[in-house]
Amino acid sequence: MNHGRSADRWFETRAPGSAPFGRAMNLPTLVLFLLAAIGFLMRLREAFWPMLWALAILLASSAAGMADAPICPQLGLATHAVWHLLDALLLYLLLRLAVLHAPKR
Repeated sequence: MNHGRSADRWFETRAPGSAPFGRAMNLPTLVLFLLAAIGFLMRLREAFWPMLWALAILLASSAAGMADAPICPQLGLATHAVWHLLDALLLYLLLRLAVLHAPKR
C-alpha cells in the first residue's frame, strides 16, 4: 500500500472544489510558503521578499493550471506551457533563496 498516494486521494476527496483555483493539492504548499514568509519576516528579513515572490509565482502557477483546460481549446494558446514555465521559475526562485540565504558554516 502506498501511503503517500492514499493521503493524496484522501485530501482530494475532502477538498475537491473548495480549494483556491480548484487545486486542492496546492493548499499545503501555499500554507507552508506563507508560514515560511512570515518566519523570514521575523528572523531573516532579507529572505522575506524572495519567499513572497515564490508564493506569488505558486499562486500564478495554480491559476495557469486551472485555466489550462477551459482556455487552451478556445484560444489555441499553450496555457499548459505557461504553467510549466511558472513552475520552472518557482524552482529557480526557491533554489536561489536556499543558496543565497543558507546559514553560514
